[in-house]
Amino acid sequence: MQVESVQISGAEMSRHYDSVRHREWAAKVLRKDKYLCQRCLRYGKKVPAKIAHHIKPVEYFPEFVYDVGNGEALCAACHNKEHPEKGGARWNPPRY
Repeated sequence: MQVESVQISGAEMSRHYDSVRHREWAAKVLRKDKYLCQRCLRYGKKVPAKIAHHIKPVEYFPEFVYDVGNGEALCAACHNKEHPEKGGARWNPPRY
């Protein structure tokens, strides 16, 4: 079975990531994970995390976009590895 991606424009994604609701979701995810990178913790390393990452991608699972259980705290290095399609571009944290 092939899963089709929901097409979300760049402008729509910008509005999403700039929204109060997304910032609240991200803050809850970071608090849940005690501001520690969950990927690094798997290797016994305690690395501060500033990024709330969707485990199930929003473009495939829009119904989980604000589900705290679908989020994990990541450091910038792990988040960049998670998104190689973006060329490992540095992620800029939101200005909360």
